[in-house]
Amino acid sequence: ALPGNQKPFAAMYFNDLVQGVTNGLKSIPFDENPGTSCIIRNMPFGIYGVNSQIDVFNVRFNNIQPANFCYNKSCKTAAISSLVKTGVSTKQLNVGGDDIPNQLNLHNEFMDCYFGVRSQGNINSNILHNVFTHNDLGASTKPSGRAIMLLDANNNTIKVNHNHIIDH
Repeated sequence: ALPGNQKPFAAMYFNDLVQGVTNGLKSIPFDENPGTSCIIRNMPFGIYGVNSQIDVFNVRFNNIQPANFCYNKSCKTAAISSLVKTGVSTKQLNVGGDDIPNQLNLHNEFMDCYFGVRSQGNINSNILHNVFTHNDLGASTKPSGRAIMLLDANNNTIKVNHNHIIDH
């Protein structure tokens, strides 16, 4: 345990990760068993990538919320955060995809996350077949329900298709 009830920064941190699922390599987390998924919950960031190719499939994110000091417009907390710094070549962010029947479950689930997916910089983004849900039964005082935010993606390819964004 961390001292003083501190939360870890992120479940996974990638810096200059070159390959994702391309060429037969698989990014973490990924499981070829459709009945298995990775669960990331109760953290400020789920997956945090800098200058990296990121592929995220079959993951459940729950209660990815900022630390108490970060409730303002500049907060960047997200279940999946991808940042490409100025001057770095274009990177790829793949979040979810078309399921392969009876083989692979490629969609992700985001529940009560400050941001589901947040990217900034020179990033081609595919955000496909995911579920973003905010269930606030009156007990939560934390902001939630922001599904996708893509910043500074000038001249990049962006595909955001077949996602379910639900607030109830």
